[in-house]
Amino acid sequence: MVRPVVAARKNAPARDVIFQFLKGFYSGMPVTEDEGTVIGVVKELEFECLIEYEGNAFAFTGDVEQDLLSITSVHPMCRDAVDAYLERAGANGSVVRNY
Repeated sequence: MVRPVVAARKNAPARDVIFQFLKGFYSGMPVTEDEGTVIGVVKELEFECLIEYEGNAFAFTGDVEQDLLSITSVHPMCRDAVDAYLERAGANGSVVRNY
């Protein structure tokens, strides 16, 4: 049985691409320009799916910049979580603006 090719558009939201992976049990799919030209391949292993909210109760050591780099190297943080972290640490957004 041959299945139709399912591709991810280059600007598609990650959640849409993940949905296609889960729906079709794919391990990879081509990435295309809007007109259909293939520009790459995305593989299932390139996605880290968070299936539940882990909260934003991250600890801090006093070095806000290093702490944020350490946290975000393994945990995606939404803007609200970063703002809450900075507030608890007594810091401002200038730390983030450096990046």
